[in-house]
Amino acid sequence: MEVVTGAVSTLLPKLGDLLKEEYKLQKGVRGEVMFLKAELESMEAALHKLSDAPIDQPPDIQVKLWAREVKELSYDIEDKVDIYMVRIDRAPKELHGLRGFIDRSLDLLTKARIRHKLGSDIKVLRSSIEEVSKRRDRYKVDQVALKHASMTVDNLRLSALYKKAIELIGTEKKSSELIELLMEGDEASKKQLRIVSIAGVGGLGKTTLAKVVYDVMAWVTARWYLRLSYTSITEIPKEIRNLQYLEVLDMSETEVHKLPSTFVQLRQLLYLHVSRTRIPDGFGKLKHLHVLDGTIIVESPTMMHDLAELTEMTRMGLRFHEWNESYENPVIQCLGSLVKLEYLKLIGCNGDFGSRCDKVTPGPKLLQNINMKSSTICAVPRWMSSLCALTILHISLLTLGEEDLHVLGSIPSLSHLQLSVEESTQGCNKKIVINNAYSFLCLTKFEICKTIGVVFAQGAMPKLQTLVLVFGVLETLDKFGDFDFGLENLSSLMHVDAWMGCSKAKSEKLKAAEDSIRTALDMNPNKPTLNCHEVTILVHASKQIHGQLFTLY
Repeated sequence: MEVVTGAVSTLLPKLGDLLKEEYKLQKGVRGEVMFLKAELESMEAALHKLSDAPIDQPPDIQVKLWAREVKELSYDIEDKVDIYMVRIDRAPKELHGLRGFIDRSLDLLTKARIRHKLGSDIKVLRSSIEEVSKRRDRYKVDQVALKHASMTVDNLRLSALYKKAIELIGTEKKSSELIELLMEGDEASKKQLRIVSIAGVGGLGKTTLAKVVYDVMAWVTARWYLRLSYTSITEIPKEIRNLQYLEVLDMSETEVHKLPSTFVQLRQLLYLHVSRTRIPDGFGKLKHLHVLDGTIIVESPTMMHDLAELTEMTRMGLRFHEWNESYENPVIQCLGSLVKLEYLKLIGCNGDFGSRCDKVTPGPKLLQNINMKSSTICAVPRWMSSLCALTILHISLLTLGEEDLHVLGSIPSLSHLQLSVEESTQGCNKKIVINNAYSFLCLTKFEICKTIGVVFAQGAMPKLQTLVLVFGVLETLDKFGDFDFGLENLSSLMHVDAWMGCSKAKSEKLKAAEDSIRTALDMNPNKPTLNCHEVTILVHASKQIHGQLFTLY
């Protein structure tokens, strides 16, 4: 059908989408789009009628030229509509404060310019459509189409000469070879006019092959938002290298777990979303990559040198295959190079993680969110205290010590801390006292999980409003002897969520835990509210709470 109508059939629904309220077209532009849509619908009908011409009575040369002109114009219009839709659909980053206001304001101005540009383009396209429509009248296309439609000669139709390109033997291989010939060379040579001849006797499919190559090249030269998420795709072909101007690739929630070596040729890629995916050598060549959502699998320390080349990166997720001390320095050096990084997710960093390093230089000074809840490290890295923009930290420690609290408390902008502690360090009935020696000047939400070996003293965490406690009832009694956390001393506390693991705990132990917490809150001048959750599970079972897997006892 595309051979007959060009891009008209796919363009018409897009013009219909363009008229929807979400694209907020100006009244005059909406009228122009409606005109284009109506004219193209009429031309599509004429093209269909012309395609029904008997093979022994083809349309004359002028009518063929008109049909070709309509198809070429449809491709031009579709390109402009596609580019407009991609640019206008691009959502701004969800930032808050002054930076968020500036970004949203710039986004509004950008979209206003894009809509103005569309209006100008539409006016030019209207002139072209009107000229093509006049030639339609001059060439009496409708009369020719009507004449052919009235014929009843039972012979082969013109459209029957064309088969789907995918059904033609050898088309895929031949088209790939042609595309490589057209795309080879450096950036400068690609911009120069290049002619490749397709020779052969009649009937070999030269025209069809040229059409296949044209369609692929049109796709290559467009800036696509390619979304493959939630599809059944399992493999990315090596031919993806041909998408030279691809900016966005979403492969989330797919079974694609390895990228081909040719992937590193996508030099214009800005956004990549993957699911536990292995990357090829040379990944650092993707210099324009801004966002890496999901996680890529890191299989050797040398890969970190490659990732350090991605200096435009703002979001990154890494899953380490088998973490050991050889990763420690390369990871720290990599973070030192990613100066624009705002979000970092690390999975599988078990053991030492730069705890002896005081500062990362030049360092990710814009880093706002670190998610390490799926890693268990020995100590809080001292260099984290130098991250002035860090507001959210999810971290899991083997044990909690005073040095860890000093580092956490000195992170200047930290407002949300989720801390998971695997084991106690001080022994039974000995808790770490959190007082005003640990600053926590901006902390408003604190989640502490598994082993809660702390007690809050007067002046601790002065701005804390929300506290989440996740603990095993019997474990806490065995290690510390009570449920005294000093909640009465938190001067700004407004609400407490208590998740209590109670697989073997008797009802009186559960009641004792809840009563102890409630009594402390009654002593707090703010009278904070309390929600208690009893989690009945087996020993060492896992319960998902707030998106995190906690082992409760």
